[in-house]
Amino acid sequence: MPSIPETIHRCRLLVDGYNLLFGQGWAQPNQKNHPTLQRGRETLVAQLAARTTPEQRPLIWVIFDSLDAPSRLPSSFRLRDIEILFSREWASADELLQHILVSHSNPKSLVVISSDHSVQRKAIARGATPYDQDQWINAIEAAFGSCEATEPKADPPEQGKDRAVGDEERDEWMKRFGF
Repeated sequence: MPSIPETIHRCRLLVDGYNLLFGQGWAQPNQKNHPTLQRGRETLVAQLAARTTPEQRPLIWVIFDSLDAPSRLPSSFRLRDIEILFSREWASADELLQHILVSHSNPKSLVVISSDHSVQRKAIARGATPYDQDQWINAIEAAFGSCEATEPKADPPEQGKDRAVGDEERDEWMKRFGF
């Protein structure tokens, strides 16, 4: 049986990578060129990182099918402190996800993002909590508590910014700007 990194026991959030990536529209299944999929994978990881703290990110594992994995990348590596795995030694990412669910020392602590029904059934059987890909933010909250965006938030809109401008005020501004 192929091996998985020993740090699996720290994992709290398992993500079916292409399921979430395609489901959110960060890439399309028919876009098989490596740069497009690479950008999609980076977007997925950036979205996960933006909604978690630096302490939570090492507890996230994103599993991708290896069919479209760039050959120059290893089977596992870290990106933004999130564990990335390609299912090179497995038939599919779904098979690897199910193996992780079976081999995890505390599967009841796992939250799984996947719309694949076989993965969801295995998660439920092992006591893990499955979420469909369209509920991925809820899954993060279930795994770690409330989502904490680490990216700077936009400034709140100024009061009165969207108010209508009357004819007199408009004429005054037009005159000031030479119109």
